Amino acid sequence: MTNDQGQTVRDYFGLRLGNHVRLLLPWECSPEVMVLSRREIYPIPGMVDACLGVYSHEMVRANGHSPLLWVIDLADWLSDLMGFQPPVLSETEELTVVVITDNSKDGEMLTKQQLLGLVVSAVAGKVSLSPDQVAPLPPKAKPVLAPYCTGWARIDGGKMAAILNLPALWAATAIVH
Repeated sequence: MTNDQGQTVRDYFGLRLGNHVRLLLPWECSPEVMVLSRREIYPIPGMVDACLGVYSHEMVRANGHSPLLWVIDLADWLSDLMGFQPPVLSETEELTVVVITDNSKDGEMLTKQQLLGLVVSAVAGKVSLSPDQVAPLPPKAKPVLAPYCTGWARIDGGKMAAILNLPALWAATAIVH
């Protein structure tokens, strides 16, 4: 897709963590939004705190099996990297979960089709940005952010949003796969 100036526009999916942190996921991760009660997620002993557990997801793969969806509290997982306090969720609180798909190819060029549920505070939906609207990370950003973010843009009336690096996100969450 191109804009009025003939620039190629890239689509992202906007997320919010807490009241101030805005993130963008590249659209190619095929985001879907669902609401779950925390009680519907089955905890797995021995996992990191950010891994809330698994949910029996109703999305059916081509082979007809219903996969288990790993559910990660994205704010908790990124809190050390982004420098904010994750919200404390109650056991009955409904959770907004963005289900993303790893559409990358494996060594045999087959699509992996792994699913991951990311708990977020809110969704902003589709955001289309041209290359001139995307900037590299500011020099003052923590050096540890560079592997997890590819840049930033202003959305929602000029608020800063970090663009997540999907391959790095999948690699960092490999502990739950």
